[in-house]
Amino acid sequence: MNPPLSGVGETSLEFPLKSGFASITKGYFLWNNPQIYQDYGFKLSVIDMTDIPSIDLNFGAGPRPEKSAAVQRIQEACSGTGFLSIINHGISEEVLDSCWKKSLDFFNLPESEKQKTAVPYAGYPYGFVGMEQETLAHSRNEIAAPDLKESFSVGPGKTPPAELSMEESRFVFSPNQWPQNPAGFRNTWEVCYQSFSAC
Repeated sequence: MNPPLSGVGETSLEFPLKSGFASITKGYFLWNNPQIYQDYGFKLSVIDMTDIPSIDLNFGAGPRPEKSAAVQRIQEACSGTGFLSIINHGISEEVLDSCWKKSLDFFNLPESEKQKTAVPYAGYPYGFVGMEQETLAHSRNEIAAPDLKESFSVGPGKTPPAELSMEESRFVFSPNQWPQNPAGFRNTWEVCYQSFSAC
């Protein structure tokens, strides 16, 4: 999917491996609403698509330093360009394509329909979050414009392991907010989540 620069950005899968949550984000190019960034004193820039890093997860029985290096590269990509490509992850194309299509169907619903699964309060980990409702940079005490994206996140949806603290359990294993539409959304996402959890 290669949208025009003046249009909607690519919908991207965001599944932090083994971290307890998954997210699909429908992002928008900064220049769709440049004034909001200029109001905060930011300069707009264009990312050269050739600069997007590719991270290989084919560690096999390799040494731990290889995994640590990959984690470091992912962190750098997310805090730098904001984009990355992951290869050799072991997830089937069928699972990814199915999740991608269902996600597009969800984000193309009217706003009122998406809001039916909105997070119940600020800071709740799972559900729909609308445009300009979050500012991720604030979590690092940085002044920034609201994020030009809408997202939908889910958690493991099962009994928490005994080794987690009560606080961790309440957050990571909070109930998911499943939409009624599109049909089959929940099952598709659960299959995808399980596939990523097995990596």
